[in-house]
Amino acid sequence: MNKEFKLSILEMTILLLTAQGEIYGYDIAQNIYNLLSLEEGITYPVVKKLTNEGLLQVNNEIIENLGTRKFYHITKDGIIKLKKDTSIYLDISDKIYQLMKGLELNE
Repeated sequence: MNKEFKLSILEMTILLLTAQGEIYGYDIAQNIYNLLSLEEGITYPVVKKLTNEGLLQVNNEIIENLGTRKFYHITKDGIIKLKKDTSIYLDISDKIYQLMKGLELNE
């Protein structure tokens, strides 16, 4: 798959995770690893990009003996983008499914 497609899936997944409620940055990375098998090093720059674009907002919380933890939540602009991207993804997925439906794929 091409790089832009993978990036758009990663961005959409991060927005989906943050739409469920405020989430710790490490938990975003762990969910991405479990869902998409992508390492943390790939996730954090995308989270930062989405934050810089105003699609996510970060809240820093100081935890005693642990330092600062960053918690993220989706913004109104993030929700708008998520709805648009989800609609496109579902439309494409449905079209691909319809093509595959009648095929018998032998390995």
